[in-house]
Amino acid sequence: MKVNAATRKKLVEIGETIRGARERAELSQASLAATVGMQRENMIRVEKGRANLTVETLVRIASGLDLDLTVKLTRPR
Repeated sequence: MKVNAATRKKLVEIGETIRGARERAELSQASLAATVGMQRENMIRVEKGRANLTVETLVRIASGLDLDLTVKLTRPR
């Protein structure tokens, strides 16, 4: 499915946040992927902002990083 530029930007931001949390936890992509039941290739896509994530996937990744998933809706600047 194609996503628009604003959505793509958010997916990249989410991916960068996940990568940073994974690195701070000193986990490899492969180990985090295995923990959350994903293929390493899909974790790479997530971290690069190339995967259109479901809420379920975000929850599993957050749990695998021992983090809570918080959603904040705000008006655009």
